[in-house]
Amino acid sequence: MVKKLYPENWVRHYRSEAGLTAQDLGDKIGMTKEGITKIERREGGLTLDNAKKIAAALDVHYWDIIDGPAAPVLVESEEEIEMLKKFRQMDEKDQDRFIHMAEMFAMENEKKKS
Repeated sequence: MVKKLYPENWVRHYRSEAGLTAQDLGDKIGMTKEGITKIERREGGLTLDNAKKIAAALDVHYWDIIDGPAAPVLVESEEEIEMLKKFRQMDEKDQDRFIHMAEMFAMENEKKKS
């Protein structure tokens, strides 16, 4: 179970932002209204799988459902913003590959500096 203690209820926040009722969201992801309400009240039910389904239905990243909006990141270019957007569109397996590739490039750059 994923459990975070934050003052904001991010499922309810993003659901309301999307103009959906708990019933609407439940219908979209194959969950009952009561199941959505239970998650929103932090009474359980927020598994990683459910967070991913809810996020997909609300068009946000699943970490936004768990932790809230991403912390502000200083970017140096429009290319960095585009890269982040593309990263968030990838499935988890491709994100892992991307991170691995980026780590390899970073190691190569460190070797060049030495």
